Amino acid sequence: MKLSLVIPAYNEEACLPRLIAALEECLSGPLRGHEVEVVLVDDHSSDGTPALLADYARRHPWLKYIRLLRNSGSHVAIFAGLGVCRGDAAYIMGADLQDPPEIIPHFLAELERGHKIVLGERAERDDPWHKVLPSKVFNYFMSRFVLRNFPVNGGDVFLLDRDIINAVLQCNEKNVNIFVLMLSLCSDVGSVQYHRRERVAGQSKWNFRKLVKLAFDSVITVGYLPLKAILWMGVGTFLFSMLILAYLLVANALDWIRVPGWTSVLALIAVFGGMNMIAIAIVGEYLWRNFDQTRQRPMFIIERRSPEGSSR
Repeated sequence: MKLSLVIPAYNEEACLPRLIAALEECLSGPLRGHEVEVVLVDDHSSDGTPALLADYARRHPWLKYIRLLRNSGSHVAIFAGLGVCRGDAAYIMGADLQDPPEIIPHFLAELERGHKIVLGERAERDDPWHKVLPSKVFNYFMSRFVLRNFPVNGGDVFLLDRDIINAVLQCNEKNVNIFVLMLSLCSDVGSVQYHRRERVAGQSKWNFRKLVKLAFDSVITVGYLPLKAILWMGVGTFLFSMLILAYLLVANALDWIRVPGWTSVLALIAVFGGMNMIAIAIVGEYLWRNFDQTRQRPMFIIERRSPEGSSR
């Protein structure tokens, strides 16, 4: 098969020499039986990354690179790399070698078993605790509230079959978590556990603010969890207001309330507050369905076809 390695890079000048050396070793070793292209996506780096990539591309025929016009984030860079890769499958990895390329054959083995997507799950990781803790919170939130098949241990590497690559590119959405997008398109997912290492050089570009934005984008991308929350809060508020209204009517009849007009004002606030939340959720449901219709995601993906000319 022809395999594409898609690698986003932003200010990775310090990592690139060791990355290229590791890729050379992998291509001549575990992957020597495959036709491999490496697509390095420069996310508009401001250090020496562009010059290094141009030099490496001249010396290595298996390497090509593209440079984005502005810094757009790793998920957009991955999207751009998938758009130019020509492989039957694409393996996405980082430039920092925390996810070593020698684990790629394990992903290919899972793909050969028939899976359309193969995820890397971090069985162990050497990152510092202030990186691990936000990541664990993010992964729990994603697996609990966004996608059931999201790996609870997280992972930054994955392998996509060409059918999934084409489906992802067809979506063409902005502010997207490409990891969540592909999982929402396909449930046939395999996994490979691996040991995540420390960065070989440089610093991670991820921080807590970016994780929060990614979680928010993921919720909006995949489903309408906020609308569901508003709806159930509205229903709960309305039912609670009915209890308050019943109590106020009884209290007013028994002359427990001495302030004129207090009963009617509180009852109206309680009832209409719940009704407003339900109405907002219903309007939001219409808006969501309109949004879902206009973003043009594929309704289905054909996994296989019968051979041409087989019918009589």
